[in-house]
Amino acid sequence: MKYNYDDKDLSREFEARKSTSTKDVDNVLKNEEKIKRMAKKGALAKFFGDIVLFFQLLGDYTRGRYRKVPLRTIAAIVGALAYVLSPIDIIPDLFPVIGYVDDAGVMALCLKLVQSDIDHYRTWREGNNKKAA
Repeated sequence: MKYNYDDKDLSREFEARKSTSTKDVDNVLKNEEKIKRMAKKGALAKFFGDIVLFFQLLGDYTRGRYRKVPLRTIAAIVGALAYVLSPIDIIPDLFPVIGYVDDAGVMALCLKLVQSDIDHYRTWREGNNKKAA
């Protein structure tokens, strides 16, 4: 399924998150398991692997292991995960099947915005995993 969200409209959602604080990051990390459970449902299921990678990046970033990522990328990821977590959505999550469509759209936009940084992180992570093995 292709999502037809206007990048300009959804970018405003992330623009508001430029002031992402450590409290926002901590809140998302604290709710990691809840978000992952939600991500296994409906339209979000296709983003499960990306959500896991987002949490790995946030963990490595907050522990100081990986800092080669712009703050705007951290803000976009935290904003997207916070949106998924939030009970207040464009389409409430209470509606079966369609309740996660807007969450999936936000995830798709986030991935589009941060893809290059995610690719660099994935390469770094794979290199570090090989060194540890």
